[in-house]
Amino acid sequence: MTTAKHTVDVTPLPAPRQILTDNVYEAIKALVMDHAIEPGARVNIDALARQLRVSQTPLREALARLESDGLVTKEPLRGYSATPLMNWKQLDDLYEFRLLVEPWAAGSAALHITQEGRDRISAEIASCSDAPPDGNYDQYKVLSAHDGRFHDLIMEFSGNVALREIYAK
Repeated sequence: MTTAKHTVDVTPLPAPRQILTDNVYEAIKALVMDHAIEPGARVNIDALARQLRVSQTPLREALARLESDGLVTKEPLRGYSATPLMNWKQLDDLYEFRLLVEPWAAGSAALHITQEGRDRISAEIASCSDAPPDGNYDQYKVLSAHDGRFHDLIMEFSGNVALREIYAK
């Protein structure tokens, strides 16, 4: 008699260390986004470790992630600093780029979209909450996540894989 083996897909739970690092990452990101760590200011790792009641290891891992996100910079022998705010020229350049890319992507998506795609975009639009009443990062990140999902759908339906990958970065 043979017994059939049943396989069950089980999503492994994150390791406690990873959960801690994720929590530290979000805490520091909130401090940077809310300007509790001001743009351009040096990040004092010792003080931050005491404030968050964590060792320096998850703190450094979180700072490395924030560096890849462009929210902090690391200078050799000096440590981490919050990234300075964009100047007007950088902001103009960003929006000039977006004005070139996003209308094209939306037009291409409109040409290629299926009914399922329209339904997915409609559902995402319907899920959008109102703008946060104040500039608090915790409230803003919900709106930002929606915006990211919405734009990712547009890029997906444009059919341009390279554009979607670049936009995701």
